[in-house]
Amino acid sequence: MLQLTEIKEIVSKPKHRQQIATAVAHESRISLHAEATIGDKRYNRAVTQFLDWVKTQLPSDKYRIFASLFRYPVKTVAFTETIFENLQRVLDGKNPVFTEEFVSPELLDDWEEYKKDQLKDPKRFQYEAFEAMKTQINGVLVVDLPESQTGARPEPYSYILNINDVVDYSDLDDNGEFDWIIFKPAENRLSVFDREGFQLFETDPGSTSPKRQISAVNHGLGRCPAKFLWYKPVNRKEKSVKQSPLTNQLSNLDWLLYYMIAKRQVDNYAPFPIFWGFEADCDYEDTETRDYCDGGFLRDANEHYLLNRDGSLKECPVCSKKRLTGAGSFIEVPAPGPQNDNANLRDPLGIITVDKSSLEYIVEEIDRLKVEIFENVTGYGGEPINDQAINEKQVFASFESKAQALRNLKAQFEKAHEWRNWMICKLRYGNSFIGNSYSYGTEFYLMTPDQLLDWYEKARNKGLNDSILDMIEDEYNKTKYRNNPNELHRVNVLKNLDPFRHLTKGDVREMYRNDGLPFEDYFLKVNFSSLIQRFERENISVTQFGEALEFDKKIEAIKNELLRYGSEYKTTTSQENTGSSQAQVPA
Repeated sequence: MLQLTEIKEIVSKPKHRQQIATAVAHESRISLHAEATIGDKRYNRAVTQFLDWVKTQLPSDKYRIFASLFRYPVKTVAFTETIFENLQRVLDGKNPVFTEEFVSPELLDDWEEYKKDQLKDPKRFQYEAFEAMKTQINGVLVVDLPESQTGARPEPYSYILNINDVVDYSDLDDNGEFDWIIFKPAENRLSVFDREGFQLFETDPGSTSPKRQISAVNHGLGRCPAKFLWYKPVNRKEKSVKQSPLTNQLSNLDWLLYYMIAKRQVDNYAPFPIFWGFEADCDYEDTETRDYCDGGFLRDANEHYLLNRDGSLKECPVCSKKRLTGAGSFIEVPAPGPQNDNANLRDPLGIITVDKSSLEYIVEEIDRLKVEIFENVTGYGGEPINDQAINEKQVFASFESKAQALRNLKAQFEKAHEWRNWMICKLRYGNSFIGNSYSYGTEFYLMTPDQLLDWYEKARNKGLNDSILDMIEDEYNKTKYRNNPNELHRVNVLKNLDPFRHLTKGDVREMYRNDGLPFEDYFLKVNFSSLIQRFERENISVTQFGEALEFDKKIEAIKNELLRYGSEYKTTTSQENTGSSQAQVPA
């Protein structure tokens, strides 16, 4: 273990002090846009940086108004929350695999019980890691032991340490792990974790120098039980500063917040416009005090302006009330007179309204920035998917880019989760634990059912090929019935029975009337729902029917029965309509 003299030397001159400060500043800037707060001094630095930047963009009077409109929580927080909601799909893969290997089945059973009852794994770790990813991207994942053991085996646990509580750490090895780390777990306490053991020291208030050792435990891991939660750095030079999903978009987020507040400034002006009118002479004079009006403000007999209690000029009680009714501002312009040759080139009264083009520009720029940020973080940066512009290339590009964004993210979670549980298992079972391997899945639910249904309708209306429609509809069904495997199986059976999966009844009816379709196929499509109900009344549910058969043979058997219903109807209708060679088609 690190010796006391070494620890004192390290904390007196931390090698990574500047990297820690940079990481703290990085998190502060991210948190400004990603964490709802009503005002927290942790963000003072980020807010100051933001407003100092805004000051360089605006005249002093406009900046004062802008700063007065700045409020917590900032408006970008609600937007980034939608981004994180999309990224959270990484925790809900379609085919996750978590495996651990022990020397005996009994130990595996013990681990499964401990993992479920004590660790609440994987849900608790996934939640804590995802929340840390939002605003504590530089957090340190720590595996620790309680002060005393109560059960037959050690009971290790984990937590995510704020980078602000780290005093110093060794340079990272090739695996991104520490040889040692020193941090403040609580007030007047200093923890030292290294490849040999845990140490806990008492410190004086406000000091990081160890005063008295409280405990020292050899853990036997051969590795330091603490590492950065995230392994991807911002760049190669600053390996201790980790890259958040929002890092590359922080500049855009600043601009987005700038325009959001600017729009509020315009919104604040619109209800209170500026009115203008000709300067008007006023002959008001108080007969008792001899106070008189001079340009809308009162002077006394000695020609001194009269002041209100707050130090402002006292307005004339006559002309000031005539200038403006309701909210807004009033300014005077010179009236026609000898100084301008009595020119009368304007109306006597007017209003300065909000410039519509400026307002539209702000709104459009806000929308543009939102799209750019959202797609750069969550995937797909091509043309918008809409009714006018949709093609196969766009659909494939969108699915692939969204999936790739989640694949990049999942690798971070998998590595952290696997490392954390390896440490816990080694502390609890020693060499009886062999190893583990975690995968959050290779496929994900990329969109909501409503989004997929909207895409499907647009793609079908655009006439895209069936392979694209199949892909979108299959994704829709998997997403909608993700927690209902029985219903998903039923939908899969029904789609294989439908002879014209992506055509409407109207489309099929037109094909039949043009003699391009056999009656049985037409009848099956336009009466599909009622025919399925009849089949299930007379037999059993389509999901249970033919369970012992291969899927293709099961579909064939059900379809033959449905077609038989159509043949029965055709025969019956032909008999009722004697003289007609073809059955009458239902409307």
